[in-house]
Amino acid sequence: MERTAGNMKAQLRTRRRKVTQCTALEGPGLDTAAICDIVVHVCCTLGCGALPGATPRWWMKRRTGGPWEDLRQCDDATEDYFRDKLRMSPRVFREIAEAFSPLLQRCVTFYTEPLQPDQIVVYVLYRWASGETYESSRCIFGIGRASGLVAVRNVTTALMSVYRDKISWPAGVRKSVVLRAFAGKRLPNCYGCIDCTHTYIDKLANAPGEDY
Repeated sequence: MERTAGNMKAQLRTRRRKVTQCTALEGPGLDTAAICDIVVHVCCTLGCGALPGATPRWWMKRRTGGPWEDLRQCDDATEDYFRDKLRMSPRVFREIAEAFSPLLQRCVTFYTEPLQPDQIVVYVLYRWASGETYESSRCIFGIGRASGLVAVRNVTTALMSVYRDKISWPAGVRKSVVLRAFAGKRLPNCYGCIDCTHTYIDKLANAPGEDY
């Protein structure tokens, strides 16, 4: 960025000298030297990042850098992208990340930079929402397989700790209502189910496959 700003200033400085010479030959007119100064200052300000660039619009195709980089973007496509990848809005994700941050904070060591809490949370939520394997999901988030396993375990522990009142088995009247509803679906003595999760069941030898 500094190199680009320097080249731009050099080009504008050359242009300014040419315009000044032309103005001196043509006589009084617009103060082109002052205009060049303004252009140079504006370009330097933009180059230093003091003025934000234009926000990408939804009809512009985003140059992807993987889900982690895309989820860090802030533009008109962010809302739909979050719902597509995490099945939640950016606001809900930020609330979850802030609630889990104290439990997922890691110390900086001499050997590596720790994963940030929001990156840990977004990786686990993405894996749960997409159902991808550790091998495929870890690559697009730039973490190792062991780190992915630890991340899932830590986020699960944080989830049960922070939202203990939200995740619980039904009890009392609620339990009776749920039991009756599942019994009506020919699932007796059942009062809970997990949606969109594949559970492996090992079929016994010589057992009919239709039962499984």
